[in-house]
Amino acid sequence: MMMRNHFAIAIGLVLACGLAGAASAQFFLPDWELSTAQRTYAGPEMVSVMHVPDGSGDPFAAAQLPGGAGSVDATIVVTLVDPVGNPVQGYPAEDVWVEAADGGVAYCAGGNFADGPTDASGVTTFTGARRGGGSSESLLLVYVSGVALTSNAGLAITSNSPDLNGDGTVNLVDVVTFAGHYGGTYAYAADLHYDQQINLADVVRLAHAWGASCP
Repeated sequence: MMMRNHFAIAIGLVLACGLAGAASAQFFLPDWELSTAQRTYAGPEMVSVMHVPDGSGDPFAAAQLPGGAGSVDATIVVTLVDPVGNPVQGYPAEDVWVEAADGGVAYCAGGNFADGPTDASGVTTFTGARRGGGSSESLLLVYVSGVALTSNAGLAITSNSPDLNGDGTVNLVDVVTFAGHYGGTYAYAADLHYDQQINLADVVRLAHAWGASCP
């Protein structure tokens, strides 16, 4: 009888430990519906960042307002949580990246990764300039391990580049392409100053980026 009682007590302890463990269990993979991505700037405008293959373009923290109206902090704040809402800490920066919804931006290898791994609150950011070329007027999506977050439709941030053809280098091909837009029909891809005109201000930005290439 005593042995049977000891066995029952042991089983009870195992079950109690198991239930306690289940109650405190955490998932370490983010939930793509509960995790969020937000643009710091809360205004209604679509803002623009000019990417350059060597990373010398516009940081998200100084995105351009339309009409040449200056710049705003459009830092992207990403918060990763698991299926029960716990923050996902230490998620690798290379597993969190941005892409234009239409795929029009050609990023350099690693040029669209987050600033760093997620912190204790599950937060990481996109603050500085990214490396890439091409252009897109579509919404910007945040991907986590190859899956776009579905908590919103995308962020109102467009991108263009003096690397107009997106081949990873600002060269004569881009100058020829730009010249085709200069003085002609408006094309966002060539509006590097984001003032809704293709003019000398855009020429200056193109000239400053001449020769830039992906690392």
